[in-house]
Amino acid sequence: MFSGDYRASIRPYNESLLYRSTVRTYKLWNLAMSLATAENDTVTTSKLYVYGGDKMFKQQEYVLAKLMYEVSNSMNPNEYTDAQITKCMILQHETIDEETILTKILDAAEREFANGNKEKARELYKRASEINPTNHRLLDGINKLE
Repeated sequence: MFSGDYRASIRPYNESLLYRSTVRTYKLWNLAMSLATAENDTVTTSKLYVYGGDKMFKQQEYVLAKLMYEVSNSMNPNEYTDAQITKCMILQHETIDEETILTKILDAAEREFANGNKEKARELYKRASEINPTNHRLLDGINKLE
């Protein structure tokens, strides 16, 4: 749809979004987001949401940051956005019970296992076992590794 590599036009603004808080920077971010969306480039769109979330996090706007990380995570799940969502929840004083934390760790472990990264999955299952060693989902995951 667009000529040339639009990602090259986005790159200079990723960093400026983190360090500058100007209307121009946000307009450029919105333009980059529009281009990435038009190209159906979920990876770049996801990264742009992470950059936006990082900016909001830096400004201590934890509710907005969490929202941006969640949108990014829905497109491209990864440990960084999972961790940032958890940090935002803690910093905005939402209560997080152990079951929620356990669920997030198990979700990440299952993703790693599905992607063939058994060692990372093993590490995550070990962390989950520290919270609740008798959890059925945890035990099933460990059995799949063996």
